[in-house]
Amino acid sequence: MKRSVTSYVFANGRMFLFLGVVALVAALGILPYYMTTRAQIKTGKGLFTRTETFDPQLPDYDIRDIANAKDDGVMDFFAAARASAGTDAVVTADLRDGFARGEEKLRTQVPTLNIEYNGFTGAPELIAPDPLQRRAVLTSPTTDRVGTLRNFIKSNDSLVGMPDEQIDALRVQTDFVNKKGGIGLVIFEQLIDDVPVFRGELSGHFSNKGELFRVVSNVATGIDHSRVSRVFGDPANAVRIAAENVGFDVDMTLNTERSTDDKVYFGSGYYPASAWKQYFSLEPGVVRPVWYVQVWGHITAYEMIIDAETGKVLWRVNMGKDQTQS
Repeated sequence: MKRSVTSYVFANGRMFLFLGVVALVAALGILPYYMTTRAQIKTGKGLFTRTETFDPQLPDYDIRDIANAKDDGVMDFFAAARASAGTDAVVTADLRDGFARGEEKLRTQVPTLNIEYNGFTGAPELIAPDPLQRRAVLTSPTTDRVGTLRNFIKSNDSLVGMPDEQIDALRVQTDFVNKKGGIGLVIFEQLIDDVPVFRGELSGHFSNKGELFRVVSNVATGIDHSRVSRVFGDPANAVRIAAENVGFDVDMTLNTERSTDDKVYFGSGYYPASAWKQYFSLEPGVVRPVWYVQVWGHITAYEMIIDAETGKVLWRVNMGKDQTQS
């Protein structure tokens, strides 16, 4: 049965009208979102709220940053910490002078030597020949990477600020060779009475010929182990302080199944609050017993270092990172 031209046009006209209405509704829905999204990025205002992990009231913090020296109690805390460690500002300055003497000594053997110092502690962090001048290495080829790195540190102990017995006590964390390129890596971990030093690692990088060409150090320097406090106190107190500092509600139920003397967990689930025993290097010659704490909120989480004796927040980092580009 044939349809008339009029009915055909009418039927198709209704279809086109329907499609047009759908397109208009979609445009009206998308356009405000697009406009408010652009406004949101620029002004933070609009109908749609963008979730952000960054809190301007809780920036990353390190008590060793000179910018924090004006904060109430920071200088008094450093003075008390030095006294507890049996040192003072003069001894700390002498240790840093020792770094400079060690640099000059090594430079006589490696003329293109380049040393970069940690911006917080003032200790040597990068020890390596300058690759922009000419090829140079710190040692001759070897197959014993661990022994070579340990002996290099002992030969330049003033640069790392550690006596031989402490160098011998550094624990091998990694001894690795890339099978394709032959580049080697050795990482030592620093501990005090089996308690790790926060980020206390020293690494040696080896060429495919087995030559040591770079040392990266973040170990605590100039430490008299006999003066180091072994009193850590209550981990629950450290977690409470951390949670209050960032305004989080934390389940403080002790998780006995996961907890040990050195690593304590509170609450259950995938992200319980935790507190781990560590030592924190304030400056050359001074380390503090601390709890490394993680507390989790609905949007982000924070890593924090809480001084075991005073409960003072020494370090804080927001674990969440925001994407800044669409």
